[in-house]
Amino acid sequence: MLAVNLLQGLDVYRFRVIGRLGTSLLRGVNAWFLTICVLVLIVHYSSASPGLLHVWLPLWWLFGTVLLVAIRLVAFAVLRRWRRAGRLRRVVAVVGAGPIAQRLLRRWIANPDPGLHIIGVYDDRQSRLPPRCMGQSVLGTVDDLVRDARHHRIDSVVVALPLSADRRLSEMMNKLSLVPVDVGLCPDQFGLQLRSCPVSHIGGQMVLNALERPLRDWRWIAKDVEDRVLGALAVALIAPLMGLIALLIKLDSPGRCCSVKSDTASTTS
Repeated sequence: MLAVNLLQGLDVYRFRVIGRLGTSLLRGVNAWFLTICVLVLIVHYSSASPGLLHVWLPLWWLFGTVLLVAIRLVAFAVLRRWRRAGRLRRVVAVVGAGPIAQRLLRRWIANPDPGLHIIGVYDDRQSRLPPRCMGQSVLGTVDDLVRDARHHRIDSVVVALPLSADRRLSEMMNKLSLVPVDVGLCPDQFGLQLRSCPVSHIGGQMVLNALERPLRDWRWIAKDVEDRVLGALAVALIAPLMGLIALLIKLDSPGRCCSVKSDTASTTS
């Protein structure tokens, strides 16, 4: 259980980590090594037999490491084969052919992602649009998208329409709710400049977190605990040196080697 939690915490199970063999092996071996270290401490401070610490735990570590490396190698080979076959690509359809959709497609073209496959563009104004939009075929209307979603196994639909077109967006969302796909709203030009931007809810309303303070929520508590622990470790490390200096001062000169001075200053009127 401990090893599984450590592997999960190091994101070893994610495809992007499995696809990088060196990172996958390093994180996996480190998580298993930390697990064995914890078990060594538990066995050392318990009443377990010495043979468990000197024989079985090293054998368990060796066997687990070999098995972990073998599983990582097999997973890397399978993942690479699936990627070459296109089985792990995210199939995306874009709704809209206006300026927002053009900017989005232009960014995807400028920064190609091998895990992304754009199947085409859908727009209810198909009859008034050219056959292609930024190199992508205009395949039909939203009704055609609902029909093609299962046939082409579309994973995600990106709606690139102005947010001010609320009625059109509402009708479109009602239609897309009939198919099992992820639906995302593409922001306008300013929103595209925000890059990766998380979302939060304030007062029941969704807002984009354009900037976040560095220490918020539990982060300031973790920082406070870290400062106290590191401070205590620093004091413990330099305490022998400070004691030696105090002893030398005591032997060399009379009087106290340590003194306490109040930092309060009195003011006179």
